[in-house]
Amino acid sequence: MRKTAIIIAVVLAVIIFVLLAAVLFIPAKRSAAPVIPTPASAPVQYKDGSLVVSSPLPNSIITSPVVIEGTARGTWYFEASFPVRILDADGTELGIVPAQAQSDWMTTDFVPFKATVEFRAPKFAEGTLLLHNDNPSGLPENDKELRVPIRF
Repeated sequence: MRKTAIIIAVVLAVIIFVLLAAVLFIPAKRSAAPVIPTPASAPVQYKDGSLVVSSPLPNSIITSPVVIEGTARGTWYFEASFPVRILDADGTELGIVPAQAQSDWMTTDFVPFKATVEFRAPKFAEGTLLLHNDNPSGLPENDKELRVPIRF
């Protein structure tokens, strides 16, 4: 009986040792690129943070008319507006309206905007919401645009 208990203790010790060695010394498999989850409900913003679109969210299904809302620094506006376009997957313009500042736009602070875009029937199931700063200088270095993927 005592011999059986010793054998069981040795077998358990070996199993525990093997499991510990596996956990401590065998590297875990990792994917080539880290996967960073992004919430589906996160607003999209221009690379310098000067424009944030809160609605519609990326890859949202939209219908005509669609309400576009967000905030932009005053530098995106000229005369309290900037153009908003709905494009089909092939780049065809389906609708365009000015996004209107909802408060004083002559500032460098964030100003809320709103636009209601009516658009033609698309040929494709996917498209783009294109927001472009109003650039009265016409200089390309002052151009800014944000493209938000949408679905119809």
